[in-house]
Amino acid sequence: MRSVQQTMEMMKAAASRGWAVSPLATAVALSARDAVPYRPYKHLRLLSNEVRHAVLEGENLIVSMPPQHGKSWQISKWTPVWILENWPHYNIINAGYGKDFAKDWGRVVRNLVSRHQDSLTFDLAQDSTKADYWHTDRGGSMLCAGVGSGITGKPANVAVIDDPVKGHAEAASFTYREAAWNWYVSELRTRMAKKHSIIIVMTRWNEDDLAGRIIKKGIERFKVINLPAIYDEKAAGMGPDPLGRRIGELLCPELHDLDDLSAQMRNSEEVWESLYQGRPGATAGLGNVYNAFDERLHVRDCDRDPSLRLFLSVDFNVDPMCGVIGQYKEFMSAQSRVTNEKFATVEILDEVCLPNSSTEEWTKEFVQRARQLCGSYDVDLEIHGDPAGKSRHTSQVAGSDYDIIKEILRGYRQFNVRYCVKGSAPLIKDRVNAVNKMLRNALGETRLFISPRCKMLKRDLENVRWKRDASGNTTGQLEKAQKDLTHVSDALGYFIETRYGRTQSAGGQSGLLQ
Repeated sequence: MRSVQQTMEMMKAAASRGWAVSPLATAVALSARDAVPYRPYKHLRLLSNEVRHAVLEGENLIVSMPPQHGKSWQISKWTPVWILENWPHYNIINAGYGKDFAKDWGRVVRNLVSRHQDSLTFDLAQDSTKADYWHTDRGGSMLCAGVGSGITGKPANVAVIDDPVKGHAEAASFTYREAAWNWYVSELRTRMAKKHSIIIVMTRWNEDDLAGRIIKKGIERFKVINLPAIYDEKAAGMGPDPLGRRIGELLCPELHDLDDLSAQMRNSEEVWESLYQGRPGATAGLGNVYNAFDERLHVRDCDRDPSLRLFLSVDFNVDPMCGVIGQYKEFMSAQSRVTNEKFATVEILDEVCLPNSSTEEWTKEFVQRARQLCGSYDVDLEIHGDPAGKSRHTSQVAGSDYDIIKEILRGYRQFNVRYCVKGSAPLIKDRVNAVNKMLRNALGETRLFISPRCKMLKRDLENVRWKRDASGNTTGQLEKAQKDLTHVSDALGYFIETRYGRTQSAGGQSGLLQ
């Protein structure tokens, strides 16, 4: 953090030029002769003040705002000009959802510098004027990069990240979110100078987007500000509005009035809560398939209990082929004696997810995992899974998938195997409902627990979503655009639905397995 004396000297120098005191003042002054001068709306004054404070003090900032409210013009266009006017030796990284997006802003800022040479105290270096990476004649620079692309050059004093997510498809993709996080950790963070500011201004799309993951992990300190399109009771429950609004007041009625916002609200509550109110995940049940899943409740250490029956449940996809290994404990209660239903606790001990795998290769991997869990104990093993595996195979070996599994397991006397596969596949919604009831039943009880080692299953439970039709309505089908999503949770669903799918709230099923 800078000393008070240093900060005062910098602000005094900026004040002597008037317009250089803040990003907003710079935008208003330098755009005065433009066809459309910059408008200093109240929320943009707040954004400007917060950015100025972060850069002056070497602090980090996250601001979430709804789309089309002027954030990119201030953060990607005018903020770099303001920074370089005050600190022309600074190195700036400007990043966005794609290389072209960031490069366009690099071109805009470069052209602004050229056009306003009569006002600015720095110029472009004559031998460095590329749109995506240019230098000043005072030793500074601006590097523009897409999220996920490589970043080279000198250590950066300020990183500006403007909308790192392009749209719903990227936000819904765990693979993309993981790549964005890895880029932030391994590329951007490693390029920052010792004293630096990271400023992220974005529309929120997902609880696990870049801003959400930074906030959740809490590895470094960020000031977090959310500016919802309408300050409502939910926002009030989280604290006073940064703009001092009362309930029902809009963020910027000059840009988007109540009729416009109401139309957005009616189109999709999920989109409204995430993009416009900055509350991703507030409507988990609308698009998220396993809406009862909560990592804090359901992910815990699960140890093998030799007294319990082990089960394997399989989804016969080729890339990847997936299955879960678990154990279950059933017991009667006073209520059970009336309803003839068993209470059950299910623990998922491990998962087996192999890309481009044959059933033979996958089964051998399962055997190794099961022996690691069970040691030298004999094991009563139930096998559940996709009924389609009875009539086809996913490998080149003759026979059905279950024939291949049976043949391999005959060679291991440790396993006393019982096959519990239904004659036909249950409806997708029946499987999903059965899993959700085990995650949290009508009484609020949790009956399903998952080992931390089951990373792909955890990812599925957090991210599998219902497919939408052309009107944006959810359908009864799962969204399978991402090839490695849905399969391991499908495997879990086959077991849960077979054994507990016909119960109401207690979680048990009377009668014999098939």
